[in-house]
Amino acid sequence: MIGFFIMIAWGMTKMLAFRWFGRALIAIGGLAEAHNNLAIALTMQGKMHDAIRHFRTALHLRPGYIEAKKNLTLALRGVKRKSSDYQ
Repeated sequence: MIGFFIMIAWGMTKMLAFRWFGRALIAIGGLAEAHNNLAIALTMQGKMHDAIRHFRTALHLRPGYIEAKKNLTLALRGVKRKSSDYQ
């Protein structure tokens, strides 16, 4: 996640930083921490469904990853809360 913020500090737009972060994720392959960090960044953008997908990928790659499990739980609660606001 720190790398993402460094890219923004260097003057990259958030979209460009996300693009590079996503490319790095693909290049590295199955790095659970990278999926968790990308999901956190997506959450900040309000892209909850994309974030949930990456939290789940992080947990698939590393089932005992407590931080990703907590983040997934919070994201799912947020989506559930948001959908109940519309009912």
